Amino acid sequence: MKGTGSETATRWVIRGRHLTPGDLAVAAQMVRAFFPHGRWRIAHELAQHWQWRTDHGQFKTRAALAILVAWEQRGYLQLPPSLIPHGPRRSSDSLLPWRPAEPSVAGDLHDYRPLQWELVRSAAQRRHWRMLLAQHHDRGAPGLVGAHLEYFIYSARGDLLGALGWQSAVERLACRDRLVGVSRQPALRAQFLAHAVNQVRWLILRTVRVPHLASAMLSEGLRVLQRDWPQHYGVPLRWVETFVDRTRFSGVSYRAANWLPLGWTRGYAKARGQFV
Repeated sequence: MKGTGSETATRWVIRGRHLTPGDLAVAAQMVRAFFPHGRWRIAHELAQHWQWRTDHGQFKTRAALAILVAWEQRGYLQLPPSLIPHGPRRSSDSLLPWRPAEPSVAGDLHDYRPLQWELVRSAAQRRHWRMLLAQHHDRGAPGLVGAHLEYFIYSARGDLLGALGWQSAVERLACRDRLVGVSRQPALRAQFLAHAVNQVRWLILRTVRVPHLASAMLSEGLRVLQRDWPQHYGVPLRWVETFVDRTRFSGVSYRAANWLPLGWTRGYAKARGQFV
């Protein structure tokens, strides 16, 4: 679970919020009262009960949902089934093929600039974004919980070039935690994670053959994210990270976009209380 924070025997720090057994009891009551209405309604009611808002006054429903999911994964409560399928998906009979507007895109980068960034806002856009990733990304569509933003990327003339997705940063990452000084310091880690984001998916369609487009997307994507994330979640960004499978990719596009290599991970993640 990304961004779930730390816990003691009777208290938790999840999504930067200090929680007590009393908060868990309220959450369980909300689950019972609004179970037929789904997870989002439960999370919204919980955020309202806590009066948990962003600096812009919006209720932190996504963050409350992340807390609920974290508690469910630890066995404290049971949520209704998610209405949005999570986890990697390669294909499904229910998904119609997604095809770019043109059979191929090739040429010089300047012919396609300025890039157009479309923020995913509606349920229909979100389904299309997941469908695109499910069919064209080798890891499929990601499961997104908590704070996240997704984008479609178009050329200046409207060609669909790819997609990008951001999510709250992973809770524990040894090389990062040592560098920023939050190892074995749950409170400091929680404060740090409130301003940290992970690039969870990045896709350039296979029909696109434009030199230097990859590094341009990565550079511009950061600027767009720095603009949009505070508007949606009320906190500035201080850290952005991602993971590269070095057995398959060199990371040259990231280096060209001024990303810095940080270290090696152990190559597994935690899901439903177990490492995979």
